Amino acid sequence: MPFKDRKRWLSYMNHYNDKRRISGKKQQQDKAVYKKTGRRNQISRRLGRKFTQEEYDSFFEWQGGVCALCFKKQERRFDVDHIHGTAIVRGLLCNQCNQMLGLAKDNPELLRAAANYVEV
Repeated sequence: MPFKDRKRWLSYMNHYNDKRRISGKKQQQDKAVYKKTGRRNQISRRLGRKFTQEEYDSFFEWQGGVCALCFKKQERRFDVDHIHGTAIVRGLLCNQCNQMLGLAKDNPELLRAAANYVEV
């Protein structure tokens, strides 16, 4: 499973996100097309750019078909986790893990405190 090698995963993510930053012109073209047609899916709207099925499939394959946090498989489509305010995608999460991060407002200190609390 790819997540056991955290350095390799981070290297992949940095390469992937650098590639997306370079294609800024493509992002502007995508936005223009969406404004004309008025069609955007939910994740594209949140990221401010088109998140393609190929990108989703790439993440899905890299993660081995499991959630990036709990490593569980699910029948429904995974949620695309991203850094809010940017178009940087972190990975695919199951609904429960995505809600957990959302409720914690992606605050690492709060999540560490919760982990310490649970471990007692």
